[in-house]
Amino acid sequence: MELLLRFRSYYARFQNKEKGILMAFKMQENYSAFFLTEVQ
Repeated sequence: MELLLRFRSYYARFQNKEKGILMAFKMQENYSAFFLTEVQ
């Protein structure tokens, strides 16, 4: 979770803020799906 928060702040800092937040949520979904499939 901490890693996702870092990515979120990273994107918000280096990209357009709205675009960065959208990107971060997209990444979070991808990571969640990846971890869920890896765990199961």
